[in-house]
Amino acid sequence: MAVTKGKPFLNLDSDRDSKFYNDYLARNELIINNGIKDVISCRRDVINYLEDQRLPQEIKNDLIKKMKQALKYEVIPSTEFDWISSSDRASYWVWGVLKIADFNYLGYSSIRNPFPDLPQGYTFYDWIVFNKTPSSTPERIDAIVEFFDRWKCAPEMKKELLQKLKIYWKGVTNMPDPFSCIFRPIVTAHSV
Repeated sequence: MAVTKGKPFLNLDSDRDSKFYNDYLARNELIINNGIKDVISCRRDVINYLEDQRLPQEIKNDLIKKMKQALKYEVIPSTEFDWISSSDRASYWVWGVLKIADFNYLGYSSIRNPFPDLPQGYTFYDWIVFNKTPSSTPERIDAIVEFFDRWKCAPEMKKELLQKLKIYWKGVTNMPDPFSCIFRPIVTAHSV
């Protein structure tokens, strides 16, 4: 499915792309986003906004270009998650780490809380993915990818965390006691 009214066009065939474009419009206050939506709602909202007759075509074209650039810059390619998708244990482990991770685990300085609006008792994961608790491996993988897609930070920070998780996972699988890693930090804090 593509949104076209001249060039450029926006391809909405990918679920991840559709959700990203919906989030992009919402965070730029062009549409209202009341939390995580299903893919069909995301596509519908993006299409409705871009097909609004009151919006001049040159503004639409410029917006579509910006959205495509942001997608390319901010979204980690699916292939980077293959190591998680190929192992049920890896998906459990990564999801568990993200679920309990605090700001230090994610690479933020403990001095500066980047999200002062985070409700008491919520983890960063709960806030980004709205407390989603997956019940199967495909749902866990989707939640992990959604976490990285919805995390609004420098793309380098996302890639660094994903790479550190991968390295740490390799270490976990080589340990004689696989549970000894549970309380060790995986990411060293640095200021953002």
